[in-house]
Amino acid sequence: MKKVLFFLFAFVLLGVNDMIYAQSWHNFSSSNSGLVDNCIMTIAHDVHDNVWVGMGTGSVGTGINKFDGTTWTFYDSTNSGLSSNAINKIVADSVGNIWVIFWGGFETSVLNLTKFDGTTWTSYDTSNSNIPQNGISDIFVDKLNNVWLTTSYGVSKFDGNTFTNYRLDTMHISAFKIYVEDSTNIWLAYDDSYGTATGIARFDPYTHEIDTFTKANSNLPSCYVSSFDMDSEGQLWISFSYDFQCDSVAYYGGVATFDGSVFNCMPPIFEADVQKLTIDTCDNVWISTRCDGLFRYNGYIWGLIQGPPTTGGCSFAVSIDRYNYVWYTEIYSGIWTNNPAYLKINEDIEKVVKISPNPAKNQIAISGIENPKVEMFSITGQSVMQSRGNKINICSLPSGVYFLRINNNPGMKKIIKI
Repeated sequence: MKKVLFFLFAFVLLGVNDMIYAQSWHNFSSSNSGLVDNCIMTIAHDVHDNVWVGMGTGSVGTGINKFDGTTWTFYDSTNSGLSSNAINKIVADSVGNIWVIFWGGFETSVLNLTKFDGTTWTSYDTSNSNIPQNGISDIFVDKLNNVWLTTSYGVSKFDGNTFTNYRLDTMHISAFKIYVEDSTNIWLAYDDSYGTATGIARFDPYTHEIDTFTKANSNLPSCYVSSFDMDSEGQLWISFSYDFQCDSVAYYGGVATFDGSVFNCMPPIFEADVQKLTIDTCDNVWISTRCDGLFRYNGYIWGLIQGPPTTGGCSFAVSIDRYNYVWYTEIYSGIWTNNPAYLKINEDIEKVVKISPNPAKNQIAISGIENPKVEMFSITGQSVMQSRGNKINICSLPSGVYFLRINNNPGMKKIIKI
């Protein structure tokens, strides 16, 4: 899907509200759940489907909430191994560890890189490891579970035992955002020696070669990168936030792709910061903005998502869980998700999910929800089939009446097999 070809078409159709599949969202807030603070800086999902959120803004932090689907657990510096409540970013690796970095990592009281394995909190700093600096601005876990960090010195890779440090400060590069495409392509957003956002760099740790892209030597639209992600075709997507630093006139965020040599800028659909960009497995691009709501680009058009707040929807984070559902944070109302496991049980399942044909002979189709987990029960309550997907083969079932449970939601759908 060559999204660049559709940019003009997308621009013409701006303003069309993009109603996403379930058209129903569930909200977790401090008033209706165990969420401690509605203002959330970062959100992550671990391999056990737990949701982790870092709360508060900047140096004024609240700590971490973990949600296991039922229960909220709160961690802060008084009841855990967290050295600070000012959570900058949380990421999860593929073996169940949670990695945390904090705001204020230059302070000696903040042990900035912290790992939680579910039982033990382990911190790494200059006194107990060869990490080059306690001040960490970004963190990324690659497919091999290497943990990559950015500091004012450059880039560091932690393999679980040793930090391998790549000094880039001699080239006047102080990285503040990182995305690891593969072992030879590390994408960085960087400052110059004076702390002014300057551009984007592509770094090869093996050869130490680095390519830099600035407004002076390329058509890079802005210097202040808020996030990177990559679609299934290997196309790099970049979001930008509000920036006075590299322009005499303020730049109001935006989105661009990079084809290997040229930055292709999306039309200026936002008049505010783009805080986070993430791409789901269907190559939908999701955008959270400072205070203009949640947007999706489906390869053809951008749309403002209905459900979460669309006016004054001030957000720092949006993420995708492993079932391809969206989790969006809004600083006044908490967390919003279209994961149907958290819809309002029977009433919402009945409104949202449709099954056809019914009665059915060989196959049923499920609409209103994407890639559901389905379990079928006999009229006596015995589980007779488990499957995943929007089309379910029921050829093997004898004729009779069955009930469907979707994504473990107690709301049931009755099916007649003929």
